[in-house]
Amino acid sequence: MPEQRIDLASSPTAYTAGSAWVNHRDETGTIEVGQLADFAVLDRNPFDGPAELIGTTRVEPPRWSSTPRWSSAPRWSSTPRWSSLSRPSTPSRDPVTRSRHARSTHRTDSTRSINAQTRRISTILLFVSRVVSCDDGGMITADLSPRSTALDRAGEPDPGDEGVDTLTLGRRIRELRTGAKMTLDDLASAVDRAPSQVSMIENGNREPSLSMLRTIALALGTSVDELLRTEAPSERAALEIAVEKAQRGPVFAALGLARIRVGKSQNDAILQTLLTLHNEIERLHRERAATPEEARRANAELRATMRARDNYFPELETVAVELLHAVGHTDGPVSQQMVSDMASHLGFSLHYVSDLPKSTRSVTDKHNGRIYLPTEQSASRDSRSPILQAFASHLCGHAEPRNYADFLRQRVETNYLTAAILLPEKGTVKLLAEAKNLRRISMEDLRDAFAVSYETAAHRFTNLATARLDIPVHFMKVHESGTIIKAYENDSVRFPSDALGAVEGTTVCRSWTARTVFDVTDRFSPWYQYTDTPSGTFWCTSRIEKAKEGDYSVSVGVPFAHVKWFRGRETTHRAVSRCPDESCCRAPSALAERWAEQSWPAARTPTSLLAALPTGTFPGVDQTEVYQFLEAHAPAGVELSGAVEA
Repeated sequence: MPEQRIDLASSPTAYTAGSAWVNHRDETGTIEVGQLADFAVLDRNPFDGPAELIGTTRVEPPRWSSTPRWSSAPRWSSTPRWSSLSRPSTPSRDPVTRSRHARSTHRTDSTRSINAQTRRISTILLFVSRVVSCDDGGMITADLSPRSTALDRAGEPDPGDEGVDTLTLGRRIRELRTGAKMTLDDLASAVDRAPSQVSMIENGNREPSLSMLRTIALALGTSVDELLRTEAPSERAALEIAVEKAQRGPVFAALGLARIRVGKSQNDAILQTLLTLHNEIERLHRERAATPEEARRANAELRATMRARDNYFPELETVAVELLHAVGHTDGPVSQQMVSDMASHLGFSLHYVSDLPKSTRSVTDKHNGRIYLPTEQSASRDSRSPILQAFASHLCGHAEPRNYADFLRQRVETNYLTAAILLPEKGTVKLLAEAKNLRRISMEDLRDAFAVSYETAAHRFTNLATARLDIPVHFMKVHESGTIIKAYENDSVRFPSDALGAVEGTTVCRSWTARTVFDVTDRFSPWYQYTDTPSGTFWCTSRIEKAKEGDYSVSVGVPFAHVKWFRGRETTHRAVSRCPDESCCRAPSALAERWAEQSWPAARTPTSLLAALPTGTFPGVDQTEVYQFLEAHAPAGVELSGAVEA
């Protein structure tokens, strides 16, 4: 009989066979099925590696009315019959294959239950469903060359199903399994996976790949669409899912409570009590944080957006490049005169005044094309930045912010564009790429090359580190009191957060580089440190800068695997952080035992805690003061109309 090669990735068909034997050939990556009359039953999915024959069963192919398509599993012509097979009539020359067949002869039907064997048929049906139509012949050779795509790789979720609720999916699989009187081992055997892997899927701890979902659906006699339904399969399952989600949320994490196993041993009353307590604690947190809640929520959403984009905004990079070209910049630092030329190019004149409103850095009169700036510049601030920030909103096309989220987004875009002008992408990437090749990336070198502040250089590094250098990174600006002022990460470092998920305003661990740098006597040299945390080991470099609000540290860090590109990796400074465990630094057991009942501090309450969230178009700005200022400085004889920006 002629040999035929069938591509298993093509459209399916059916066939009958008899007195079958199977041989996996590693050198060709194929499976041969010879003398086909009965259907071969293997001990594992043949696509996962060498398979051994454990029996056969007769399969009757469906009758096609048109082009063959699998609309359902083929019907059995009779009750499946199992037989123990001897080795093929033509012995294999492969000693490994002979050994496999020798072992298979010792297997008997009594060592396997009919139920378990039937489950294995689902694996073979997948095999059949990928075989194409063929002419009459005897031997079929199945091509097993790798054909997996990003959607089919085992253990990887389908990108199209990013919204899949793994808890609901897992509970639905469990309900269908128990409804079919299948044990966990039965389902694991049917899908050719370890019981522990199936258990993780059922518990919602792992999202199965699309191919695995198909296999599970086939084994349970249902469809993928049925498995992916969003509603809970039962009231009990809905309660379990709600409790699991609560335990995985920020409230439980902030409280440091141990996870409670949600299983059938827990009755409904206990689960409902847990859920009610969680909801009440969450409500109290929201009530307590009612004043800054909008700002915290907006900050969290903005930080998630920045993380998703690796803090890189190509549209703003393009705007910066166009403006730099317009004023003739080619390379190197951007001078003060060049910044003034940019303002003139955009139709603005600069005016330095001594009575600028205290709540503003600059005020823009859009009607008359004037930018008002303070005559006294802070020693810690770059004199170019206020000018760039003043007309950056014009370049970005910002309208009046509708809410606090709009205000924060516009501020981030303004700061990003300012940094992109002061440290042009082309020159900055060139410098950083050369430093990476030399394994000497340094924030100090970046700062000095473009004559900017350390904080601006660190900010700019986070824009380009991942997108252009393939280095995940985190950034922190921390007040000397330990309070986080700004934070960004895409390297899985775990920042402290409150029950609402807010990072800004929380206190960072005393063992982190951002805090230990304040204890260093030499504040002119960079400080490097490794920190072992529950989420991994990170290397950080930090420096202290001054402001009218006090000293603060600016820190840039990367995971241990990426420290090889940085200067300072040879540091011997190392610390261990167990936060959010309170015994780490917030309440050391020995000190707490001695002083917990003997201390009574008088807190210094910031006025910002007592004030409601600022209202108006520009939060934190006294609009009346701004209007009075513009009235006093408006050119004589000019009719005042149009908007102002602060």
